[in-house]
Amino acid sequence: MKKYFIIALNQITIRLQYKFNVFIAFISRMVPIFMFYFIWNNIYNSISADKVGHYDRNQMLTYMVLVNLTGYVFTFVHIRELGIRVYKGKLTTLLLRPLSLLGESFATFAGRVFFPMLVYLSAIVFQGVTGHFKSPLYFMEVIVFVILCFIMFFYVISFVSTVAFWLIDIWPVHVILIGVYLLFSGVYFPLDLLPEKIYDIVKYNPFSLVGYISIRSIQNAFSHKEMLIYIISVIMWGIILKVCYGKAFKAGLRRYEGMGA
Repeated sequence: MKKYFIIALNQITIRLQYKFNVFIAFISRMVPIFMFYFIWNNIYNSISADKVGHYDRNQMLTYMVLVNLTGYVFTFVHIRELGIRVYKGKLTTLLLRPLSLLGESFATFAGRVFFPMLVYLSAIVFQGVTGHFKSPLYFMEVIVFVILCFIMFFYVISFVSTVAFWLIDIWPVHVILIGVYLLFSGVYFPLDLLPEKIYDIVKYNPFSLVGYISIRSIQNAFSHKEMLIYIISVIMWGIILKVCYGKAFKAGLRRYEGMGA
């Protein structure tokens, strides 16, 4: 466990050294937040009704800001890591080391998003301490759910990253995945504005769970029963994705030649 902690700590140190990159990343994330804020504010200014769906202006604007902020934590940057190692043959060195490749990858990913995740969890804890949530039990459910979402999201990008064994460059997959995330995570609009039958299906996809469901849970939108269902959904997705990652990685290793697949 100590070696994985050192790997994560090393990534945190790197983030502290490259402050300008962190600043640029922060600015790039803030632009869409302002864009969606003004788009939805103008939508409310242009309609006669006070609500869109069951969201009033404040609820909608708060949701749009928060769901876009989750992009700091649930980022796809790490998805290209395995591809770089395969292409340059660096994977061989890691395979020879006495460590779990998945554990090393998780430590790297956790170190990269440590500060956004710390701010995210701190904000939730602050809301819990100040009595924002409907009950202490609900507060704990939200904390557990968010942490499980973080782990599940890691398995999502880990599984997708294994296509690096078959592709020369993974960036087209990276772009497509971001597009799917934007569409199904509720970044553009709350997913419950979709027709009910579509919403009932879409809300259980991994991107909805880390985006729309996470933010709506923080906004006290669900019952204890619904939170339990979402927690179980995240666990099931995590198990499925981990199994798929293991099978894809083993299949990929059979193609790996040490100097690029």
